[in-house]
Amino acid sequence: GLHDLHLLTERQESVLPKTADYEEYRFDIPANLIGQIQQLAIEQKTTLFTLMLGVYWLLLSRHSQQQNFALAIPTDGRFNADLEPLIGCFVNTVLFSPSNKTLNGVTGKDFIADVKHCLLAALEHQNLPFDVLVSNLQATRINGMNPLAQALFTFQETLQAEPLFGVPQTDFFNHYASGKTFEISLNIEPKNQSFGWSACFEF
Repeated sequence: GLHDLHLLTERQESVLPKTADYEEYRFDIPANLIGQIQQLAIEQKTTLFTLMLGVYWLLLSRHSQQQNFALAIPTDGRFNADLEPLIGCFVNTVLFSPSNKTLNGVTGKDFIADVKHCLLAALEHQNLPFDVLVSNLQATRINGMNPLAQALFTFQETLQAEPLFGVPQTDFFNHYASGKTFEISLNIEPKNQSFGWSACFEF
């Protein structure tokens, strides 16, 4: 089964702005780097979301020296066309974890292909309420943290109506949850065509 994610972090009070319950670190991803990321996504026949999801998982894996953990991804919960005209919040949580967790001898191309496959498989179950999943697995909430996944990823890009390279452009909300319910979260959203992306870690 999946293990809890444990990060070895040291908060630098003099550098990182402190809020009531968590800290954040904001940075920009410049347009020239985004162009390279977009080209890589095209070469790998995948979406920017899938590519950045894989990069985020690798970053946490390397920092924590763990491989068997999951990331939480918010979805819009409107998997049924009948729900589209309704007003209200239907946000649900999907768990993502690549199937190849050792990464021994795995090329970058193979890893991204595995991320894409596992993300598609996870989205097939997005109609299962997260609370039901937690109850069925009898997962426990410790110190107010989310069970099953301690890291959140949200990435807001220009969404398209049709699937791109076989991956649904699901509406992933960039303000889904406060960082205080996760050990760490990463939110990326576009600034504009000229200034690239704005990113924020909360922990």
